[in-house]
Amino acid sequence: MKKIIIILFILIFNSYSYSNEIKFIDLQFLLNNSKLYQSIDSSLIEANNKIKAELQLKESKIKKKENELISKRKIISEEEFNKEVLALNKELKNYNDERSNILNDFNLKKENEYKKFYNKLNQVLIEYSKKENLDIIIDKKYILISRSDDDITKSVLKLMNN
Repeated sequence: MKKIIIILFILIFNSYSYSNEIKFIDLQFLLNNSKLYQSIDSSLIEANNKIKAELQLKESKIKKKENELISKRKIISEEEFNKEVLALNKELKNYNDERSNILNDFNLKKENEYKKFYNKLNQVLIEYSKKENLDIIIDKKYILISRSDDDITKSVLKLMNN
């Protein structure tokens, strides 16, 4: 009888010592509803649209020059035509370089802005897990089944939006 009580005590003690407090979060819901993420996303979309418009304007000017040059081909001398072709090629190269630089700068800005968001989210999750004494927080898309009270998405969203 003594052995059974000792074994039960050890089993119960072990099960409590190994239990982890695991909660899950719907990261996609956070992204869609976080004021910070929405602000970042809308400013990036606006900046991207502005860049696209500027680049399309420059590209259309170059296309127009190309079409004018093609139409002048039989009117002007071959030497003059070759000069203008070289100038147009130089302008096209400058445009491509500028386009590349602008897109690289935009991608760097985008990466930095999203990094700020994920750093903020990480800070909030760390604070929340300390406050609630959580061991693990998992993204909802990796959960097959769980109790709905294990979902901490709305609580974290409130903290993110404050």
